Amino acid sequence: MKLFGSNKGNDVKRFEEKRRLMGYETFLIGYIVLIILPCMILSSGKYAWMNITLAVILVALVLWAYFDKTFVTSTSWGMRAIYTSLQSERYYMNYQRTHFWRDVDVLLSYDIRDFLEDKIRELAVMGKLGSKMRILLLDPQSPYVEIVEKASNMKPGEYAYYVLQIQNFMLRVNQAATEDSIVDITIKYYDDLPLDNMFRAYDVMFAYDNKQCSEENFMSYSFDGNLNGYNFYRVFFEEKWNDESFCYSKEITGDMVPNYRVFADNDTISYRI
Repeated sequence: MKLFGSNKGNDVKRFEEKRRLMGYETFLIGYIVLIILPCMILSSGKYAWMNITLAVILVALVLWAYFDKTFVTSTSWGMRAIYTSLQSERYYMNYQRTHFWRDVDVLLSYDIRDFLEDKIRELAVMGKLGSKMRILLLDPQSPYVEIVEKASNMKPGEYAYYVLQIQNFMLRVNQAATEDSIVDITIKYYDDLPLDNMFRAYDVMFAYDNKQCSEENFMSYSFDGNLNGYNFYRVFFEEKWNDESFCYSKEITGDMVPNYRVFADNDTISYRI
């Protein structure tokens, strides 16, 4: 599988070639050393305008180099937006709900509680309609769970509780499916340093950490399909998902959840299918 690909490959290639041929960095250094510095030393008085003019030209060249490089990056990576609040990110995610029926990849750790509250019922509908769904989670018995719970302001055992709810969600979707529909939902677990959250709905990709689930430190990136950002995270997920030495199937039971009854009695999320 090709890691980096682009529907706008010709445009990106053209801009990258232009940047290499012009040699921005070398040119700017030479411009400063050979023109700006001598003129600053030699010109004064009525010739001071020369310094001002040359400085303006230098600023223009720097800005041109910066925006051209930024254009290459944004074009090739297909970054649609950067969200600095959970509300705006969820709003756009909801806007993309029409894509869900095809296939969905979900990687959850820090955002598991808020994600379930916002998406569980919608994913259930898509699952019953035949959406291919792959969910990768940190093993609730992993020693790294403590990191997630502390960073996400969760109580001990709370992460395991929500993992169990995701597993139960999969079972309920299978039970509620009609005879002519094919439910294709698979859950795998890993035991390693917690991975950042990732959500792919067909041709839209979101990547974010949101370790404390707060508006102050939230940062989410969305990428258009079949461009470098989308392909990077999709290949990353594929490699993790297909690596048998990294992730595995497992059945989660209630006795793996400390204080299960306390969390169940205070859970405000509706899991009805």
